Amino acid sequence: MATVFYETLAAGAGRADHADEETVALIRDEYRDLPGMVLSGPQVCRMFQLDPLSCEAVMDRLVTEGLLVRLPNGSYANRRAQM
Repeated sequence: MATVFYETLAAGAGRADHADEETVALIRDEYRDLPGMVLSGPQVCRMFQLDPLSCEAVMDRLVTEGLLVRLPNGSYANRRAQM
């Protein structure tokens, strides 16, 4: 299901414009405060009221930073909680 969600996005289109610092900080804080939280891409979009492109940009950034890991089912989890 998550794969279908991401396949509908244009690869890389406008990503830099969609990951504002406030949103990144908000999601980063939530995953730090709730280290066991595991959310799919669509769940993140709903929870933080983001459009799919912005959501993917933010989550990709948090994965690149090393805070999150993307699980085989497409969900996102705190990297430390998965060790």
